[in-house]
Amino acid sequence: MQTDLRNEKKVIDQKVAAVREIVQTASNNDIVLALHNFDMDVSRTIQAFCE
Repeated sequence: MQTDLRNEKKVIDQKVAAVREIVQTASNNDIVLALHNFDMDVSRTIQAFCE
C-alpha cells in the first residue's frame, strides 16, 4: 500500500515537472488540478495552459 502511494506521487511529480518545463508561470497546485482534469495527460495539460 505504502509503495503504491510513493509510486503514484513519483508519477505525479514527473508529470508536473514535464508541464513545468513548458508552463513556468503556473503553480504546482494549478498543474496538478489541470492534470487531473485532463486525465493525467501531459500534452493536453500543456495545450490547455497555452491556449
